[in-house]
Amino acid sequence: MEDNVFHSDTLEYRTDSATTCRSIAEAWGGRLCESVPADGGTTDEDKFFTAEWGDSAWIQGTIAATLLILLVSLRKIVAITPSLLGAFVRVKENFNIEDSLHIRTTRNRVALISVLSMTIIGARYRLIPYALPGIGQSPEAMLAITASFIIMLWAYRTAATAVFIRTAGKERTYKVARGTSYTYFTIATAFAYIIAACFYVFGGKDPEMARKAILAGLALVYLIFFIREIQIFIQTSRSAYSTFLYLCTLEIIPAAIVVLPALLLK
Repeated sequence: MEDNVFHSDTLEYRTDSATTCRSIAEAWGGRLCESVPADGGTTDEDKFFTAEWGDSAWIQGTIAATLLILLVSLRKIVAITPSLLGAFVRVKENFNIEDSLHIRTTRNRVALISVLSMTIIGARYRLIPYALPGIGQSPEAMLAITASFIIMLWAYRTAATAVFIRTAGKERTYKVARGTSYTYFTIATAFAYIIAACFYVFGGKDPEMARKAILAGLALVYLIFFIREIQIFIQTSRSAYSTFLYLCTLEIIPAAIVVLPALLLK
């Protein structure tokens, strides 16, 4: 390792991962050993957030309650899994789910549980990109922000779908599309849990890498869901105009509102 280099007015401090140059005044002010992580490493902010997450009794209580609900609902989850996999692979299964009262009811209950599960995953890995300075820095605040985002998103989708059903006719098309959104939200939650578990076990527990992988997995599920919606409208003989209007209202515009500010805030 090279020797430390001193200049008349600055101090260069070398570590294995990075080099930091500070003025002598800053060094005497206690800022000599500032940590600068290597590229791809876990930042001090991530470490602090992880420590706070583990120490928060409120967070751990929420996780324990969610795990209890999952255990109680395990039989329903196992029962609906073949239908979810079928809906992910082919469009016809999405119609079959909506045509069966029992399967549809089970799917809706599992989707409701998935809301709580996705909230925890989203908060833990800070998937919502709007944690501005002083807002959402604590695990509790991030959990509240994530929950609010998911609730507002579903409230908007529910209201918009209700308007289409009342005004556009052919209720079956919109009801199947609405039910398919519940199906794919549940699938997306499962994807997020699997990816997070893989990184926890094999990925060195790097929150940033896990976050990117989860976002990539969610993007893939959303892309397939978008294609399924188009197929549903085609199979129910809806016009190209109706299809475009629906997709713009419930998919394209909301996605742009979420993604574009996230890109601009980087």
